[in-house]
Parts: sequence; structure tokens; C-alpha cells
Amino acid sequence: MSDFKINGVPWENCIRSPYEDRSMPKGIILWLDDVREMPAHYTHWAKTARQAIELLQTGEVSECSLDHDLGNQIETGYDVAKWIEEHAHDGTLKPIRCRVHSQNPVGAKNIKMALQSAYRAWGT
Repeated sequence: MSDFKINGVPWENCIRSPYEDRSMPKGIILWLDDVREMPAHYTHWAKTARQAIELLQTGEVSECSLDHDLGNQIETGYDVAKWIEEHAHDGTLKPIRCRVHSQNPVGAKNIKMALQSAYRAWGT
């Protein structure tokens, strides 16, 4: 079980990497994927869009990698990218480094377009 908390409440759906204490960038490094195993340098594994957004809302995410298709969930990685874009434009989300690892070409393109809009809002 994770000791990560959101608003002081333990978040049981978050899986922490055993590599988290190694020398790496500060903050949460988020992996969003419902199937593929989290690579070693990531610190938190979200399997749903809602879990990813909850982590992003903490303001502690410094980097993320997004998959588009999340099993039979209604929300996708694109919904997460749109959330990032919206909050980048309204100034409530600091710049984060984002990657896309989706094998869905249309979904990956949509995520990238939303993230490019976020980067423009951040001036990066």
C-alpha cells in the first residue's frame, strides 16, 4: 500500500516505485497506463484518468507519460491531456514535462495537440 495522501487522506490506488528514493528529479513522475508496467524511473502509476488528474491536482507532478486507451474506462489519456491544457491556460498548473506512449495513433495525436497547446500557454 502507498503512503501517498491527497488532502491528508491515504490514496490506496497509487502504486509507488521502489526506485523512488534514487537520485532523480523532485516531484511526482506519473505513468498513466492500465496495462503496461511502470518503468523504473517513474514514481507513481495511475491506471485511470481520474487517478492521474487527482495526482496532477496536487501540483507535485513534474513529469508524466500518457497512454490513450485505458481499458473499458470512459475517460482516456486525452481527457488528462485536456485537463493539463485547460489548467496551463488558466495559470493554475505549473509547467510539467509530458510524454505520450500510446499505441493508438489518433489518440496519441490528440494528446500531443492538447499538450502542445499547454506548452504554448506556459511559453515553452
